[in-house]
Amino acid sequence: MADSIPQETKDRVFAAARKFKYRPNFFARSLRAQRSFTIGVIVPEVSEGYSAAVMSGVEDYLLQEGYFYLVASHRHRVDLIDEYPRMFLERSVDGIIAVDTTLAIKRRGAGCDGIGPSGRTRRYKQCCVLLTGG
Repeated sequence: MADSIPQETKDRVFAAARKFKYRPNFFARSLRAQRSFTIGVIVPEVSEGYSAAVMSGVEDYLLQEGYFYLVASHRHRVDLIDEYPRMFLERSVDGIIAVDTTLAIKRRGAGCDGIGPSGRTRRYKQCCVLLTGG
């Protein structure tokens, strides 16, 4: 709260918020912070083995970091590969993870750095993290 508000008024406001179990509006806070804490994930098929394995790790990490995520399956349709990133950005996601999505990667770079099974950093072509801001 602003410094110009008397402490007694602040205390009354916080007491009323506790009494009525006030919860701040997430969307209003997101607008002010200019972050949605939401990530868009694009995969070819949700149930395919590779995508499902990657999604499991993505989900664990994003939940641990306090992010919500949306998943879109493009089913190898070029129109959806083109449209889904735009749709995610229109919904103010903080970033996009493209899994095994070659066309999207070609348009936005050659892949991303990641940690391989040996623990060494290596370049991946099948998974790309595109940060949009924040």
